[in-house]
Amino acid sequence: MTTTDIGILLIILCVLLWATMAALHRHTVQLKALKAQMEALLDATRSTPSRGNEETTPSHNEHGEPRVARASGEKRA
Repeated sequence: MTTTDIGILLIILCVLLWATMAALHRHTVQLKALKAQMEALLDATRSTPSRGNEETTPSHNEHGEPRVARASGEKRA
């Protein structure tokens, strides 16, 4: 192995290291932005006044029958 081969391998390894670090930095920046967005949404949710005793889901469907929780693959009879 000549010094030219070692130099070429060193350049290739440096380029690969640079590309890896650039990708990690990009993901880190995106993760920080997502974290900031989630914190903003959480703060907005906390500052919204609660609804009190209002029911969020109706207890009966549009036909007047009580709502029943079913498994995802279960069909109605």
